[in-house]
Amino acid sequence: MPSELPETIDPMRLAKTGKELSGSYDLHQLLRVNALLGADPDGQVSFRLKFFRDDESRLFCIIGRLEAMLPLVCQRCLQPMQHQLGGIVNMAIVSDEAEAESLPAQFEPYIESGLPVKLQDFVEDELLLAMPLVSLHEEKACPAADNPTENKSGRERIAKVNPFAELKNLKLRK
Repeated sequence: MPSELPETIDPMRLAKTGKELSGSYDLHQLLRVNALLGADPDGQVSFRLKFFRDDESRLFCIIGRLEAMLPLVCQRCLQPMQHQLGGIVNMAIVSDEAEAESLPAQFEPYIESGLPVKLQDFVEDELLLAMPLVSLHEEKACPAADNPTENKSGRERIAKVNPFAELKNLKLRK
């Protein structure tokens, strides 16, 4: 971790003073993310977070961006793949659930606990939220993607063998 980044942050204090943090963490430092990756990560997640008070909505906000190249496993072909991730952070700092319910739709709530937050954990949480639920190669690049010519002949075969064809004959006998 770069020395200019604090280990812990107080998001409300940072928002009141209008601070901005940017930096990166090695992916191997993020244990919860590592549990979801397909290979031993050697890259980094870079981030830029801006803490400020929005004059229009009068809310204390956290906005930013995360970027990382993640080694994942394609769920279609089960082969390793690289996924370029770009996550957006757009939060409003609130004090409780009731205040979170009244937020404008563009904001996700960040419920202030009053305790210091580990910056690495904050970044890791946002990375986890930005990761795809199902990782897949681009369809054209995936070895297991359906080939349209093979698929067409398979559909024709299925259409010819109709398991309900005998029901048609039963109805005519009555």
